[in-house]
Amino acid sequence: MMMIIENEAEYLKIWLESGLEEVKVPKDESYLSKILPELKALKERIDQIISDRISSITSQKLQNKILQKLQGELFG
Repeated sequence: MMMIIENEAEYLKIWLESGLEEVKVPKDESYLSKILPELKALKERIDQIISDRISSITSQKLQNKILQKLQGELFG
């Protein structure tokens, strides 16, 4: 039971960090367990690509603005 709760929490965390305000958790526990590692890897890859691209921008305010815009475009 604890692993199921941890998987759901991790799934929600990934999507909420991506800027989504509402997330539906898959009901099928085996499906959730199967997709979670791939979802984590994709999120890490996307974060790394974005970070690499905006790292040359010196203004933190502008970086945050760009991140918000990208999140809206990718996940909104």
